[in-house]
Amino acid sequence: MAFVGTAVLLGLLVALATWGGFEVYEGVTDGDGVGSLDHPALDLAQDVRTPG
Repeated sequence: MAFVGTAVLLGLLVALATWGGFEVYEGVTDGDGVGSLDHPALDLAQDVRTPG
């Protein structure tokens, strides 16, 4: 019985860690290859950029 409980607990821990890793990855790439923290810097750079 203890083995089953431990296996279930560890399975939930692995699932939670996998989900957390996926969320971090999605937050960094934000689906378009630009990090979510870099969007304000990118917007500022695009605003001050002069056409070549």
